[in-house]
Amino acid sequence: MKRLLVVIFLLCSINSIAQQKDRITPVKALYIYNFLTLTDFPNEKKLSEVVIMIPCNDGDSESLRTQLKDKYEGKKIGKRKIVISNSDDLTDLSKVSMIYVPKSCSSMAEKVKIAIGRKPILFVGSELKYGFPMVNMVIVDERVKFHINEAYFNRNNLKVNDRLIQYAEDVVKNEEEWNSVASKLEYELSENKNDKITIEKEDLAYILEEYNTKIIEIKELEKEFEVKKKEIENLENSIRSNSEKLALKEEELYLKNAELDSVRNVLEVQKRRVEIKTAELDLLTQNLRKQQSTYEGLTHEVENQKVFIDSMNNVLSGLGDSIQQNLALINDQNQKIKVKDDELVVQKETISEQQKQLFVSILFVILIAVGGIIVYRSYRQKKKANLILEEQRSRIETQKREIEHQHEEIMDSIAYAKRIQTAILPPPRLVKEYLAKSFVLYKPKDVVAGDFYWMEPVGDMVLFAAADCTGHGVPGAMVSVVCNGGLNRAVREFGLAEPGQILTKTRELVIQEFEKSEEEVKDGMDVALCSLGPASASGTSLEFAGAHNPLWVVRKGAEEVEEFKADKQPIGKYAEQKPFITHKVELKEGDTFYVFSDGFADQFGGDKGKKFKTANFKKLLISIQDQPIEKHQELIDQAFEDWRGKLEQLDDVCVIGVRV
Repeated sequence: MKRLLVVIFLLCSINSIAQQKDRITPVKALYIYNFLTLTDFPNEKKLSEVVIMIPCNDGDSESLRTQLKDKYEGKKIGKRKIVISNSDDLTDLSKVSMIYVPKSCSSMAEKVKIAIGRKPILFVGSELKYGFPMVNMVIVDERVKFHINEAYFNRNNLKVNDRLIQYAEDVVKNEEEWNSVASKLEYELSENKNDKITIEKEDLAYILEEYNTKIIEIKELEKEFEVKKKEIENLENSIRSNSEKLALKEEELYLKNAELDSVRNVLEVQKRRVEIKTAELDLLTQNLRKQQSTYEGLTHEVENQKVFIDSMNNVLSGLGDSIQQNLALINDQNQKIKVKDDELVVQKETISEQQKQLFVSILFVILIAVGGIIVYRSYRQKKKANLILEEQRSRIETQKREIEHQHEEIMDSIAYAKRIQTAILPPPRLVKEYLAKSFVLYKPKDVVAGDFYWMEPVGDMVLFAAADCTGHGVPGAMVSVVCNGGLNRAVREFGLAEPGQILTKTRELVIQEFEKSEEEVKDGMDVALCSLGPASASGTSLEFAGAHNPLWVVRKGAEEVEEFKADKQPIGKYAEQKPFITHKVELKEGDTFYVFSDGFADQFGGDKGKKFKTANFKKLLISIQDQPIEKHQELIDQAFEDWRGKLEQLDDVCVIGVRV
């Protein structure tokens, strides 16, 4: 009797659970559809289909797949038609837009995340680990609550539509809230397990009647059941053992294939990026060389024109002096004529006086004629000189406009180079996301710089560096693009995470790039590279490796700087190349550390026009430790400008500070 009641209880419980799942499955399907419609995909205009994959074959997944097919397959999002995939092949995701993994199939979650990588595919999960998928759902009181991992969205070039936040009333904002929701779910499940079943009197009579008729058959079946049970248990143990071995082998093979595909994709992308950057740099170099040659020729011609104009001005000045002398002579003659006129009045009665007057008159006419000729010739020469001067001025003005046009083209090219360099720098949003208490002081000497800063998150760590490439301006910026690419390849392509190994591999890649040139290139960079791990109860772990540039640590309450020296070798060609050493530093809450280029300490200024020097730099950092880390950038920048005064900035400046 008791056994039959237990069977009935189980049947009722199963029926209750099935009814609950029947109510929840349409809700899940609706939310999955909404997540898909309210997510912006970068390649959505190129796709004709929106493919949803559920790579699991358990009962819940099959029920959800059926619900999605019945209600949403064939619907359109814009011009794209929804398709529900029956495939569980994670090696080909070229047409997939969304992957859904429930808790009942959580073992697939890690495989899905590896297969997705950085592809623009929406990863939705149900009751998975906090923050693991892009959208994580949990159902409490038949209502869907979910958490959005916005950083994961951004990393895969997806964007959460603002309408999703406005539409959602049950968005989980942090891990504490998620744990609260999960605890409530577990409590409700445990409460459901303790529910009691009430059996009506008529049903009980029917059950007893059935029991009396079947009790003999049940006893016989029990004996057979025990025998079969032992056989089945033995068979199940054997199958389970073989299945576990097979599953492990399949998982290992799948992970290897996924890693290989990921590496191939990264290699292909990096190869295309390097080809594009190399072509852009070659074109920029050719344009700069042509423009520099044209500018030098025009400058030389302008100098020649200036010399000619100065010569013509001297000639005109001489002609002006000659004209002034002639005018003075005429005035003098006029005075003499006036005297003669007076004498003519006195002696007009005598013939001799008339003769003298006639002679003077003739002489006066001759002098006037000679003076007129001289003035006329001077006027013609001056007019001719003015025409020549005007022509020269016109040519100079034309050349000036050409030089200004060339200058504009050069500045446009340099501005484009700045946009390229700015594109490789990590944006402030990314810096604050992974280094919340930090600052970056970046002051290029020219429009573009040889200094740059770099960041790359790897797992639960974040890698960042302050780098100083050979030279500054356009040549330094071109070297910085090559060195930045070397750091990216060392981490993304070769999978390195230890700072010393990263610098060693970067040096090898940079030398390979420069060896392609027919001329010997000895350019490279000095760099300070850090790897910062997550904070724990015992503190925070920091790893450091450097090429010439050190790491400075200021412990909380300390009055001096603790220095970790870098290797005395650059990232580039060097006589004695050795592997770079990784230093491990344990940090406590309140400690502050800095990496930087040499531009700050080498700046000339002050009353005597001397270098700032590293000793004064250390004193400056100690003096501002009581200030918030966000204010350090302003204080250090102000100290630099006060020291520099009216002197020109000597070199690019890059300083990164982080407080634990």
